[in-house]
Amino acid sequence: MKRLKRWMMGALSAGSLVFSFSGALGHPASAATLSGLRGLENTIYQDMNNRDPSFTVRIPTSEFADVKTAFQAALAKNDYLREDTRGSQFVESSLGPITTVNFAVSYWESRAQYQYVLRRTEAIVKQITSPGMTPLQKEFAIHNYLVLHLAYDETQQNVSPYAALTKGTVVCQGYAMLTYLMLTEAHIKNYIVDGSAGGQSHAWNLVLISGHWYNLDTTWDDPVPNEPGVVHYDYFNLTDAQLRRTHTWNPKGLPVADTNFVTWLSHQPGVSQSGANVTATSNKTAASYESIWKTTGLYLETPAYTYNTPSSLVAALSRLSGTTYRFRYPYALVSKDLSNLNLASGYQLTYEQDGRDPTYAIVTIHLG
Repeated sequence: MKRLKRWMMGALSAGSLVFSFSGALGHPASAATLSGLRGLENTIYQDMNNRDPSFTVRIPTSEFADVKTAFQAALAKNDYLREDTRGSQFVESSLGPITTVNFAVSYWESRAQYQYVLRRTEAIVKQITSPGMTPLQKEFAIHNYLVLHLAYDETQQNVSPYAALTKGTVVCQGYAMLTYLMLTEAHIKNYIVDGSAGGQSHAWNLVLISGHWYNLDTTWDDPVPNEPGVVHYDYFNLTDAQLRRTHTWNPKGLPVADTNFVTWLSHQPGVSQSGANVTATSNKTAASYESIWKTTGLYLETPAYTYNTPSSLVAALSRLSGTTYRFRYPYALVSKDLSNLNLASGYQLTYEQDGRDPTYAIVTIHLG
């Protein structure tokens, strides 16, 4: 008996599939007959990775139940492909022992657009990194490039990396996909994580740096509205615990990020625990660690720059020289305690909540 069915696979932006029976269509097509889950998975992956909008497979009717599993496994092989798959459907036509499955898949990027993205990301990574760089240096360069060259699309119209590279604006999915592709091009293992943040669906990356996993959110490090030339590091290499203050996701199947990046970086060669100037070094790696330490302002997360009472702050300021001071102070107390400081006339004091630890404020005092 011949049977025809159509199945729909819903939007994949959240990394999930929805299958629903929707009627009978289609005719068996001529193609080689595949057998086995792995062969079906690889064939689906090859066609989708080529951004084919339609393709056909023939399988033993007894193995039809494997189609959904094979499709999901194909997507799991490549996070970029999973995010780039906008929607899909398949129609199966069975006649005796052989079933023909016709797939129709829509993507956020066409084949030509995807090839353009591959060429551009390869060129960009080659431009901003070099073979002698450490993984952290490459990650830092990629993070900064994306934040400086993109703006978050508040209209929610631009989703793909192609849109990001040609229009300069994109939503979080495009940020995460470009981050994934550029890190992969730089030989840094990473995943795209789908979850939620700020009351809406969100995507970011999980990155392996020097044997430790960290959460990297290039979207949330880019100011909204866009501020040209401004780069934040509040979401640069966070632990799962730190990220859970603002983000939610299903961690099943993902590596655990439990190494405090500030602690790790503070113990690397060339890095001053206090953030003060250190003796110049000819060691390029050590110099790069110190540069990242200072540029990101992560030295402010250390005990040497964290004060919890007015008396400890006054004592510290009395030992410092210069006209500008930056430090951390409890956020709930900063307004009251700092207004009572006996500072020289003509000073300017500003503060903002510490994005990496909201219980503290980052304070800047300009004297003179």
